[in-house]
Order: sequence, then C-alpha cells, then structure tokens
Amino acid sequence: MIALDADVAGIVGNYTPENTEELDARDADLGSTAPVLLGGGLVAQGGKDGKIRLLDWRAMRGAVPHRGGEVEVGSTPSGSDPFTAVAVLHTDSVTRMFAADNGGTAAWTVSPRGLDRIWRNGHAGTSPVVVDGLVFVYDPAGRLRVYEAFSGRSIATLECGPGHWTSPIVAAGRIVLPEGNSNDRELSGVLDIWRVP
Repeated sequence: MIALDADVAGIVGNYTPENTEELDARDADLGSTAPVLLGGGLVAQGGKDGKIRLLDWRAMRGAVPHRGGEVEVGSTPSGSDPFTAVAVLHTDSVTRMFAADNGGTAAWTVSPRGLDRIWRNGHAGTSPVVVDGLVFVYDPAGRLRVYEAFSGRSIATLECGPGHWTSPIVAAGRIVLPEGNSNDRELSGVLDIWRVP
C-alpha cells in the first residue's frame, strides 16, 4: 500500500506484510481490495490470504520501507480471500467496519487496540453498503440480504438473479442492483430496483 501527498508528489507512507515474498509466490498478496481509513490513525487492509490487517498510519509514515508492524492481523468473515471493499459506519460513540467474502459477512467495532467482531454469518457477499443503520450485501448466487447494522439481525432477503462482483446502490428511497456477469459479454441485462418502505 502506498499513499501519495499531492502537494509534494512524494511517498508519505507505505506498508507491506512481513511475509510478502511468500504471499506473492502463492498469489495471496494484498491485491484485489483497497485499504480503508477507520479514523484515529487506523487503516484496515484485506489480503487474498484471508486476513484483514489493522495498521497504524503513524507507524507507516515516510518513504523508508515498512514491513510488518501491524496492530492486529485477523480473519476475513470466513477466512477466504476478500475481493470486496469494506464499509465503515462512524457514529458519535463508535466506529464499525463491515466486510463480506465468499463464505460470510461480518461486522467489527474498531478501537485503538484492535477489531472486536460483533456479528458474523455464513452468507457470501460482495462489497457491503451501509445506509440508515442497515447493511445491504449482494450474494452473487442470487440474493440481496439486508441486515441490521448493530446486531446483524436479518431484516430482509430480496430475490434476484446471480451476478459477478456487483454491489447494491441505495439512494433516494430505492435499492438498485445490476444482475449478470460482465465476463459473459452480454449486450443486455437486468437491473433490479426495489422501493424502500
């Protein structure tokens, strides 16, 4: 992970895992997902090795290479590789992080000492979307699941077709979800639209 400061056009911080050569050799590096800023100087970074690394931005500052030094290394929701983005919900008292992978969806609270899992289920998903205390997660097998953000309680399961790495869009009282797989190279497709009650 490399961060650039636009004002000075130089590297202001960097990080790589201690075992980066081993991860690269088995294609389990940090690719396919992006870092997420959690606040308080903390950054979460998923890896194709099924791990989420919690990093302290202050420990990564400067152009000198930084290897290891994670605040914590924990599992993705099911321990499989995450090809999805993480969602973050900041409230007055706590920050929560939500992630999904090929075998589960989970939520954590964030503190300076690490990530504390608050709920988990065995439902696969793409990148979660958090709106108004609800978490929307598309299961590529063909379901859009809605959870209560704080408890993980299932609110609804909306039937839809299968897809490939799409995520829901929630705005203006609507939920929009494209179906299908771009790898199929179809010239038409399906766009599901639900009204939020």
